[in-house]
Amino acid sequence: NSSISSIKINNNNNISIPINDLSNEEYRCKICEDNIQKEIALKNECYNCNYYFCDDCLYFYLKESIKNGKYLLYCPECKTEYDKNKINDILSNNNGNEEEKNKLLKLYEKNKFKNIILNNNNLIFCPIPDCEGYAEKNDSTTYNICNKGHQFCVRCGEKWHKAGICPEEEKLDEIFQKYYERLHLKKC
Repeated sequence: NSSISSIKINNNNNISIPINDLSNEEYRCKICEDNIQKEIALKNECYNCNYYFCDDCLYFYLKESIKNGKYLLYCPECKTEYDKNKINDILSNNNGNEEEKNKLLKLYEKNKFKNIILNNNNLIFCPIPDCEGYAEKNDSTTYNICNKGHQFCVRCGEKWHKAGICPEEEKLDEIFQKYYERLHLKKC
């Protein structure tokens, strides 16, 4: 990928030396080290570190990151955060498999949502199995409702007890009753 140019040196002696031809510059994926086409290299170039990545490596990197619960996605080399448009572009490099791309984007959004709930001290996940809802913490009552409409007990994390008495509370009452009896105390 270089051209040969002749340069005259002393008394008509010609010496041939290679000079890089920038129009045929080689691009290498920083992950797999394979040569990649210029348009792919420039499309997947990180604007911060200026490293290039092939479609397959970058796609696999993001796919595995998302499947492992990541919600902040970065350049594999310099850790510059990718925005949603860049993530969408990279996930589009999967040989036209729109279904897989959409699944990964949905999982990515779910990972981001989970992070928001985990980092907000006023919100909790709904404890009902298979519910992806959340609720505001409410310490003033034993009853709560998530944004998906599930009613649950704050004390034990189970569905709301119709009678209004939590089995965990009943266990505590039994323990305290035995304690009172042992000390010959009366409950107020």
